[in-house]
Amino acid sequence: MTEIVAGQCDIAAAALISGLTNVVTIVSGLCALSTDYSGISNYGTHALGHGLVDPESKLSGAEILSRYHNFLAGEANRLLQKLEAVPEPKANGEAGTMLDNTLLVFMSDSANRQHTHGENWPVVLVGDWGGRIAA
Repeated sequence: MTEIVAGQCDIAAAALISGLTNVVTIVSGLCALSTDYSGISNYGTHALGHGLVDPESKLSGAEILSRYHNFLAGEANRLLQKLEAVPEPKANGEAGTMLDNTLLVFMSDSANRQHTHGENWPVVLVGDWGGRIAA
C-alpha cells in the first residue's frame, strides 16, 4: 500500500507540474485499494480499523493507523516539495513557485466518522491558493 500511495503522489506531481490538470485526488486506501497496509502491516485494514492487534508485529490497530497517517503526511509533504521546486509567478505577479499557487486539502477519506476512531477527524489546509484563501 505504501508503494501505491507513493506512486499516486509521483503521478499527481507530474500531472500538476506538466499542466495536465489543476486538481488531483489521492486516495489513502482505507479498505478500498488494498486489504492491508503493506509496508507497515500485513494485517487486514478492516480488523485494524476496529482496533485489533496485528498478531505479527504486536502493534495495535490504532498504532498502525497512526504510522500510516504519518506516512501519508510525509508523502503529501514530498509532493509539496516538488511543487515548491517549480518556478511560477504568484497571483500578484511576483516571483514564486507552484506551491505559492496551491491549496492542499489533507483529510480523511472516511468522512467524519469511521467505526471506532471517533468523530471530528482533522482537516488540514496547506497553502492559500495564490492568495484566494484568507488565513
